[in-house]
Amino acid sequence: MRLRLFLLVGILVLDWVFCIHEDEVGKFDWYKEKIGKVEQVLTPTLPRLIKKRLCFVATAESVIAALNVRTGHVVWRRVLPKHEQINNIRLYDKVLVSLSGNRFLQGWDAEDGVLMWSTAIEVGTNVTFKGFFGSSGKTTSVVGVEVPSTYQVEGDAGEKKAPILHLVSFDLTDGVLEAPSTARVPLEAWEGMQSYHLGWRREKVVPLLTQLSTNGLLLINPVKSVATYYDAAAQAFSHTSFADLVSAGSASDALQLSSSRSYCTHFLLKVSATKALILGVVEGAPKAHNTLSLTSGEAAFVCGATLDTDEVLVLRVKVEETTSVVQLHTLSAPTAPGQVVDLSHPNSKTHSIGSIDHELSGSGHGTVGAFVMGSLQSFQTSAQGDLAYRAILVTEDATMTMVQGKKAPWHRVEGLATLRDALFVNLPKALTEDEEDINAVSRILHRLQTQVTQFHHRIISFGDWIYHETIKQFYLLQGKQLPVPATVDEDAESQDLVLTQDQFGFRKLILAYNSLSLYAIHTLEGRIAWKRFIKYDVLSLLLKSKGQGTDASTYVKFAQKCHMDITAAYNLDEKQGTHVKHEYVMVAAVSVYADDQHMAGRSSSPVEEHTLVMKFDVVHGNIVDSAIYPMRMMHSMLLPMHFKAGDSHSPVDSCPLLFVDSTLKAHVYPEVEAARAVLAEHHARIFFYLTEAAQGSIKGYSLHADGRTAQQVWQVAVDTARGEEVEAVSYLNMDRNNFVIHNSVKLFENSTKQSSDPPYGFKYTNPNVFAIATSVPPAVVQGGGRRVGPSINLYLIDGVTGSVINQMNHPNSVPPVTLLSVENFLLYHYMNIKHMKYQFGVWQLYENKLETSSHPVVEGMAQSLMGTKAAPRSSFAEPAPLVSRHIYTYPTALNCLSTSVTTKGITTKMILAGTALGQVIGVLLPQFENEKLTTVVHPAESILTYNRTVHHLHRIRASPSYLESTSHFVALGLDLFYTRVSPAKSYDLLGDDFSYWLLLTTTTGLVVATFVAKYFAKRRKLAMAWL
Repeated sequence: MRLRLFLLVGILVLDWVFCIHEDEVGKFDWYKEKIGKVEQVLTPTLPRLIKKRLCFVATAESVIAALNVRTGHVVWRRVLPKHEQINNIRLYDKVLVSLSGNRFLQGWDAEDGVLMWSTAIEVGTNVTFKGFFGSSGKTTSVVGVEVPSTYQVEGDAGEKKAPILHLVSFDLTDGVLEAPSTARVPLEAWEGMQSYHLGWRREKVVPLLTQLSTNGLLLINPVKSVATYYDAAAQAFSHTSFADLVSAGSASDALQLSSSRSYCTHFLLKVSATKALILGVVEGAPKAHNTLSLTSGEAAFVCGATLDTDEVLVLRVKVEETTSVVQLHTLSAPTAPGQVVDLSHPNSKTHSIGSIDHELSGSGHGTVGAFVMGSLQSFQTSAQGDLAYRAILVTEDATMTMVQGKKAPWHRVEGLATLRDALFVNLPKALTEDEEDINAVSRILHRLQTQVTQFHHRIISFGDWIYHETIKQFYLLQGKQLPVPATVDEDAESQDLVLTQDQFGFRKLILAYNSLSLYAIHTLEGRIAWKRFIKYDVLSLLLKSKGQGTDASTYVKFAQKCHMDITAAYNLDEKQGTHVKHEYVMVAAVSVYADDQHMAGRSSSPVEEHTLVMKFDVVHGNIVDSAIYPMRMMHSMLLPMHFKAGDSHSPVDSCPLLFVDSTLKAHVYPEVEAARAVLAEHHARIFFYLTEAAQGSIKGYSLHADGRTAQQVWQVAVDTARGEEVEAVSYLNMDRNNFVIHNSVKLFENSTKQSSDPPYGFKYTNPNVFAIATSVPPAVVQGGGRRVGPSINLYLIDGVTGSVINQMNHPNSVPPVTLLSVENFLLYHYMNIKHMKYQFGVWQLYENKLETSSHPVVEGMAQSLMGTKAAPRSSFAEPAPLVSRHIYTYPTALNCLSTSVTTKGITTKMILAGTALGQVIGVLLPQFENEKLTTVVHPAESILTYNRTVHHLHRIRASPSYLESTSHFVALGLDLFYTRVSPAKSYDLLGDDFSYWLLLTTTTGLVVATFVAKYFAKRRKLAMAWL
């Protein structure tokens, strides 16, 4: 009886547990854990940490991590909030102390990354903390510099102001702060650094350069070429002048300290592109060491010094055509201050560390002079104490590389941590020849050869599958665990990836870009197929257009004067006969200054502005075409119209790319007559609109009849007098190829519709409609003195006429606002401060007209099945849609919204919600049609990233596969996550648990049994005949 009662109670308390099996993790998805661009590298001195082969890094993406120096793998990682930029880190034995957000002090256990203590520094807002001093027992100090905001004009009465050092001591064991102290910097170190001159006219700002020493702070005045050193132990200042070592007439803002934050006694001060001065701290005072003579494309980093012989260790990287050579130079004490040393001539004290192959590391494609940081680590190679060196280098595109002798280096492509956007592109059905004018016989032979190659690959893959399945069944019968496959360097460019389509469309490329680089990532394995350093490609094309060379010297000088930004990217499919070429178009804007003013912070206008268009081959990443426009474009768009390009024998069916510059002149790419004819023919169908968030206006434009100029046709302005600001913009059916609507008819439930209304509605799917969300700050109503809280406004605008179709106000609501438009839905997410909860708004749009047909639902479904095109509609004659609104309570904050995409639009849409916690949650779109619900609930199986976290998640991109049930999506943030989703289950694909081995065994057994049965039946028939 007791046993039965116990079982009954146990059954009652059981609950469903939604999970995936361990062997399913990584089967259809992959996850890339990143740390961001490394800005500081620390090597331990504690034997326990040295034995574990650890190094510690701080990155620009607010990440503190410990890496294994042999493999480059992350041992532990701590991601801070994105707005808390890391000022500095320092290692005290086994305690790693970080300073972030200019006020937060945190102590971490260096072995496992456990937070030991955390505290906040309360000092003035004008103080910028630089880093830490050496420890005295269990106490150390953090130092900050307060630069005065106003200065006395020369000749006026009054005391001149100089910077003040703020010193805050704290205990390393618990982080308890002591009373802060200050030290005023001598006026000699600040002479000439005033930002305001006579008449309070701002000319330029020259920053005070600072660098932390082992136990002090070095301050450099670029105007007077004076170096001042603060000795923390002696609490005294000393300074020296190096004006005679700086070239006469050189700009003061050209002086730059090396970006390395390592704690040492010598620093590298860049005087010009080919000259660098080593400044050292000797016996508590600054002193000029050697002057380095550098060539273009050469980088040098000071990595340490010896205390007894005053020798300085300089890490030199020489970029050559196919490799980058890494050398360590030991510079002896100079006979005279500033003695020039040419590192291109090695001597007996030059040690070769290794080399970097550009093809393997991805630092090729002309990344000349792209090394921005270098760190050196020494270690013992034998019991006799022989020393060897390994170098960690960081390039401009955030690639982190370790070099150690002849050993294969590892690479971390940390540019993937700063991706701005991504597109899925299809791969070709088969590798095609480069020639486009091959004859029919050659095409037939090439196709036969391709089919033979594919058949060969299928045979090999089938043999591999048989082998792996046999091994799997053997281990399962033995009751043993399957062996773990060897790990592959996922950041290395892969040469063995299959870059052709598969049967179901699962094999694609994700082309993702940040501000400098372009990456092609394979969907099946997450490995990098190829990558390009776009900055070099863009500037090289500009140099060639000016008739200049692209050698290292010319490129480096030109790059210092330029600022580049990638403005747009498009997926372009060109059709030539039966062959479809999948290409990728990228648009970049370049501003050229008179000198390197934009790097020094001057607010000057560029002397030249250019827009470059580059077309890439998606398989190999080669640039197949490019164009340069000598002006900056304010808008670009890929038109859905087609035109014929090329000769009459092999015409290419392509889509034009429209550009509009600041003078409203229209440009087209490619600049051919056929593309211009398309613009002139379809000018009445081309409309676009621009959101000027700073001015609080949205302007709509159309093309003139000649297709060569644009004109403004409407403008909508928000109430800037009340402080209303544009927060977000959502475009309905922004990508018309992705948002395919299969059924345009919606049946209503009788319980929610009046009896006089029709029981159906037609979805309002006008592709010209978009939505904007604005925020209004709190204000006091004049007259009554009543205070009104903040609010969110939603506007639905027709992009052709500029008319506001619908609007709504949400009182007591604050941004951020996340918008998404899909089919006839408008979804948005915001924060309600009155109820202190997140809310999710849903608008459903339906056509405001009665259908005269007796069977509109049947006819609408028939049109969808037959693929009949809908009648053309006009924004000028169509009535405003009917809007059904509903507000739900949402459980968490959201960073972004997206939706699954299928080829035919038959499968139910799944809303992909990226949370602030770094998870991607999938919610079926019909769930938002249930007006009886008040709260959106996420079951455990709706978390598509399961136990993975995509930190700093900001964008989700989706793409269809060839199967109607399945869609790809990738989540972008500090990390990357990719998987495939099936909102309505895989109804057109066999299940994951389907046993192909059982099918093969059963089929083979049935075939054998058939022949055996046939044999025995024949014998029995013969025996019966003899009876």
